Amino acid sequence: MHKISRILFFVERNLHLPFLEPIHDYFQQHIPGFQLAFASPAYMESTKDAPGRGLDERAIHRLSAKADYITNIRAFNPDITVVADIGAAYILRDCGRIVNVGHGMISKGCFYTHRPIVRRENMADLICVPGSWHKEILAKNVFCPIEVTGFIKSDGLFGPTASTREQFYRDMTIPNDARILLFAPTYNEELSAIPHVQEQIAELARAEADGETHVVVKLHGMTDRKWIELYENLAAHHSQVHFLPVDYDLARAMTAADLMISDVSSAFVEFMLLDRPIVLFDNPRKAEFMHYDPQDLEYQVRDACIVVSSWEEMREAVLAELRTPDRLSTLRQEYARRMCHGRDGRSVERAALGIARLSQGRYPVRFSIVILWGRGGQGDVADFAVDVRRKNPGVDLELIFVGLRPENAVLEASDRWIACEHVTGHVLDRAVGAARHEHVAFLDSRLVTPLGWLRQLANYFQWEPTTGVVQAIAPGLEQRALLEHLLPDSGRKSDSDVAFIFHRFLQGGGMAVGELDTPCFLLRKQVYNQSKGFPADLGWQKSIRILGLDLRRNGMLLRRAVETFVYPADGSASVGKEIRNTPGTQPAGSVESASCKIPKVSIIIPVFNNKELTKECIKSIQENISNIPFEIIAVNNGSTDGAAGMLKRMQQGKTLRLIANQENLGFAKACNQGAAEACGDFLVFLNNDTRVTPGWLNALVACASSGSDIGAVGAQLLFEDGLVQHAGVVFDHKLKPVHIYKFFHPRHPAVQKQREFQAVSAACMLVKRAVFAQAGGFDEQYVNGYEDVDFCLRLRRDGYKAIYCPKSVVIHLESKTPGRFDAMNANRTLLMQRWGEVLRHDELEYYREDGIRYNLMQEHEHGHVCVMHDSNENPYWKRARTLAERGDNRQAVNTLHQAFRFYAFDPRKVVVLKEMATLYERLGMQSDAEHCLRGVIELEPHPDHYLLLGRAIKRQGRVGEAAAIMKQLGKMS
Repeated sequence: MHKISRILFFVERNLHLPFLEPIHDYFQQHIPGFQLAFASPAYMESTKDAPGRGLDERAIHRLSAKADYITNIRAFNPDITVVADIGAAYILRDCGRIVNVGHGMISKGCFYTHRPIVRRENMADLICVPGSWHKEILAKNVFCPIEVTGFIKSDGLFGPTASTREQFYRDMTIPNDARILLFAPTYNEELSAIPHVQEQIAELARAEADGETHVVVKLHGMTDRKWIELYENLAAHHSQVHFLPVDYDLARAMTAADLMISDVSSAFVEFMLLDRPIVLFDNPRKAEFMHYDPQDLEYQVRDACIVVSSWEEMREAVLAELRTPDRLSTLRQEYARRMCHGRDGRSVERAALGIARLSQGRYPVRFSIVILWGRGGQGDVADFAVDVRRKNPGVDLELIFVGLRPENAVLEASDRWIACEHVTGHVLDRAVGAARHEHVAFLDSRLVTPLGWLRQLANYFQWEPTTGVVQAIAPGLEQRALLEHLLPDSGRKSDSDVAFIFHRFLQGGGMAVGELDTPCFLLRKQVYNQSKGFPADLGWQKSIRILGLDLRRNGMLLRRAVETFVYPADGSASVGKEIRNTPGTQPAGSVESASCKIPKVSIIIPVFNNKELTKECIKSIQENISNIPFEIIAVNNGSTDGAAGMLKRMQQGKTLRLIANQENLGFAKACNQGAAEACGDFLVFLNNDTRVTPGWLNALVACASSGSDIGAVGAQLLFEDGLVQHAGVVFDHKLKPVHIYKFFHPRHPAVQKQREFQAVSAACMLVKRAVFAQAGGFDEQYVNGYEDVDFCLRLRRDGYKAIYCPKSVVIHLESKTPGRFDAMNANRTLLMQRWGEVLRHDELEYYREDGIRYNLMQEHEHGHVCVMHDSNENPYWKRARTLAERGDNRQAVNTLHQAFRFYAFDPRKVVVLKEMATLYERLGMQSDAEHCLRGVIELEPHPDHYLLLGRAIKRQGRVGEAAAIMKQLGKMS
């Protein structure tokens, strides 16, 4: 067995060093036989917009005195790389097996969480966690070994090396009888106490009859520089306020503190281990944090703390907790037991021993790999077998080669060869029968696979129990769409670069697909034995495709593991080409081409009349060609205006496929009919009164492909005048579904955000075909309304998301189909009966997130009147004023038209119109100025505005009309 000898400690950020350096030191002092080294990325200080990276020269110099500090990781060739955040793996290549020891006891939505983002932790070969609670959470999504070690930094609180209160008092020259309040906030603006407390924290530092109270400030290493300077200055001018350097060991301050003030920082959970009182500031913006989840650890343990939401509450809470410090002690101790194993000063030791044992640990699943042999002679066989095992460290496996066996090829004792001239389904079936293990993989020997590919494929069987087969992703349209989504306009990447990018950034992001088409896949024998198996007389490529279809018919999902990118070793563009002879061998088998005529996307268009609009819709699809293969399926619902004949001619011309109903069966039924006939992996439901724009389809597919939990994707829908019709569906205070930001400018920042909603519109909606089938399609009890809302709610119930995609832009003429609203009340009643108890009034949440203050002024039977105070900058207004200052009044007035459209319901529209009127007057366009002023009065009928209108009319010579307005103005006064 390969003996691990080189361990690299990779310090991505300075705050990771206290977690990595003690483990290094333990190896150096207690575990001989390892070559140890440190490394870090290039140094960059933290800023408001970006976290810092690397180590400064002083830290590097100090580390270099005890171990090698290397700059060329590939040359060091580590067997193990130890990190304190799996995000470090994003910039590490050729780093051996990865161990993540973590750097906190909480999640912030990214680590100890049930959300799919935690699946990325499967990049690690070992994870060290503080307590049993952390392991329980991770084990639902992470299947590498998880070692419960205790919190690394807790060794500074417990055991023989722990800091003492007396040491800290001496270091800081604080009187021995003084009380210490430790202020340790996080850095995120949406979570931190800092913006709300600021320098007021110094008011807690005071001298009274019962002794002095000192405030010690310890900021996170990624805190904005302006806050660091504020607290440095505060400490410099206040003898009872102390500012600790960013790299100061927080444990030393904790041992001395009587109470901690924090927010969502991991520091407060560490302090809880000491069973002392904690006061937490609850930032009102916390829901804006992109990973906010109230189910995460940091929110589950807050009942052992005092949570406040204002400075006044904080001051009172601190005084109260100092008076009765043991009030919440029992709860703190229970949480401490679950969150930090041992609390005995041996956490570093347990982590180091776990890392040292890594070479002996085995992955719990064993594999049989069927190798479709298509390479050279005996040396190639041996090298190939070594490479397969090297790329799956810690995994027990056997290799079953099929195909023509090279002369004198030597196999390991556990491996076998099924020799045959042609690799057919019968041969593959024999290989499955001969496999000793439940998990059977198939691999074309000519493919290059990434490190850990077997584990990556196997994970999906645990994430998705209905999975029948998991296959890798290969070069092609899917791969290019994903790469473009991850790295827009990045240019061509080598296959090895793509493999690295997908492995690091797409862990757990797999998707259901319609076909088994990549000769690198994994299945379970139990599932295979319940299928019809490989068809005996066909070549291996057709055999695996038919097996995939059979599994789908049996209700099993075909999954694409997008983190597992495989590609031909010879650099050719196609995966799965016919295996050709190598010199001196006979044919290895007859196989079929991998090229697939099946479209990736099926565009389904229900049609009831509107012949010309339907024609324009289909024409726009043809004119905005996508590089993604698609088909058009039109479902004619008994049209009577000539649309039926037009669609039939289009079918004959191979433009589309046609389903013809004799009567109008409704939107839901038509969509379901189209989906049943569709061939694509993705379904797009598109109204026939739409016109698509360039890039619309690629954007939808890229968005849907970016996460396995994305069920539906809705486009940005615009009215014919270019204003927004749909940017997501929200529910108002009466739980009525409404299109948010209707009539907004399409370039408004709120409209440009890709994000999740409870529902999106099916006027243009993309759904993965497997997800659509799993959800049961559209509910046909709805009649031309709310089908899409009901469908999205069912997706959410099943764990999928509905995403609005602003990059996909479609013009929608909205509700041009006759009878569109006939059953709307009945549809609304049905929706409320089914979902009324789970619907969430979320409209105001989006407005708050987007910097908009919403005021509902009036409601009536046809709608409502509202005012929306918009804090977003109006770029057109700013540009228009600049143009006007330069004297370019004509261009300025054109730009003001856009500024007016930008403020859909903002009262400042009045000011924009008045400025527009002024510019029209300068240009001598008096009637246009009058038109603007009439618009001003309609929005705000103020006497001053009537006065402006009267003057504008008088300038045009209409003296009598102007006098009438002035008379009316007199009555108003």
